[in-house]
Amino acid sequence: DCEIELETLRVTIENELKDKYNMSTDMIECAYEYVKDKTGTSKPVSYIEGIIRNWYDANLYTPEEVKSSFSERSKRFMMYKTVFNELGFSRQPTRSEKELMDMWFDKYQFDIELVLEACSKSKNISNPSISYINGVIKSWNEKNIKTLEDLKSSEESLKLAETYDYFYFACGIHPEEVENLPENYIEILRHLAKH
Repeated sequence: DCEIELETLRVTIENELKDKYNMSTDMIECAYEYVKDKTGTSKPVSYIEGIIRNWYDANLYTPEEVKSSFSERSKRFMMYKTVFNELGFSRQPTRSEKELMDMWFDKYQFDIELVLEACSKSKNISNPSISYINGVIKSWNEKNIKTLEDLKSSEESLKLAETYDYFYFACGIHPEEVENLPENYIEILRHLAKH
């Protein structure tokens, strides 16, 4: 008798959540499984509804999308951790630090190797920070440096031009790259031409 009542209550609650958030039964079950895996126990319906609401707000409508989202978040978390380890930080990044790092990876399209190279530039300062690294990365982005090879080439060319009077540092746009130019390419060229 008690089992029938509990099953009826569960189905009623699932139907309410499905209607309210336009979620499939698979998604409701996924939320229950997620909570059980995460906490080791079942939680109140309001907790499950909070999970469903978060997924709905994040435009996650299938269990596959949820799994993919978790995978991406896990990868990004590892990137944050790698950067913080390189800087010698033993704490979690703040929201604003995550936003800066997200900008490096998403907006600037920098890979982790280039970001770690930027971190290595802070080895000689007494108090490294994400803000300092952000300055280095913004500078590289303004110079259209997107890979370690770009960085090495740029640094070597500039060093030669500054060391020897008979070397000149030239900058320009390769014809094959015309379609991929950043919006601020004129400012980038002006900045490079100062050397």
